[in-house]
Amino acid sequence: MEINQFRGRNILIYLIMADPDTGEFTDPDLIFRGRQNSDYRIVEDRDPESTERGGTVTVKTRITADLSQINSAMSCRSNVPSHQEFLRRAGIATDDEFFSRVITIMNQTVFWGTADPDIPGRFLGRVGPYQTPVYADV
Repeated sequence: MEINQFRGRNILIYLIMADPDTGEFTDPDLIFRGRQNSDYRIVEDRDPESTERGGTVTVKTRITADLSQINSAMSCRSNVPSHQEFLRRAGIATDDEFFSRVITIMNQTVFWGTADPDIPGRFLGRVGPYQTPVYADV
């Protein structure tokens, strides 16, 4: 059985200890946090004739720890759904209209990360939710 719709989802693995005498469980300890890289592979092994042996179920997938991706850049495709998903993962409001404003800055010199750079040119105004200054070349 293959289940593909969970690829890319968060994976949390907890360790829980059980007391066989009382049946009580300890508080769960988070031992792994990461993302799922592939589909699930589920295999059942049981003897339908046996009433004493319940059998086993093996669930396999590939996962990657969040710590392994610290130095990796997150990709963002140039479309609205990808851009909004990138913002959602970063904890930023997803109502950003970046792509609807791109046409207003075509063929313009745009300076990111500074309020008013000391450059020659004609100030055209500010665009976008962060009010980025836009200058025309002289």
